[in-house]
Amino acid sequence: LDISVADNGVGFDPDLVNKEEHFGLDILQERVAGLSGKLMMNSSANSGTIVSISIPVQSPEKEPHEQLF
Repeated sequence: LDISVADNGVGFDPDLVNKEEHFGLDILQERVAGLSGKLMMNSSANSGTIVSISIPVQSPEKEPHEQLF
């Protein structure tokens, strides 16, 4: 499963985010990691932001057909 969200806003420098006051991105990273996924973010001042999430998805195992007779 791949999800990307992009905007053309003012952007921000992820290295300058005060993690003691703003922890939403850390929570998102923890949740994605808990699903064995990857979170990628590309943002800088005056250039907008792109957040991409990639989570591996396995096909459900097929149930064996029950014999009717």
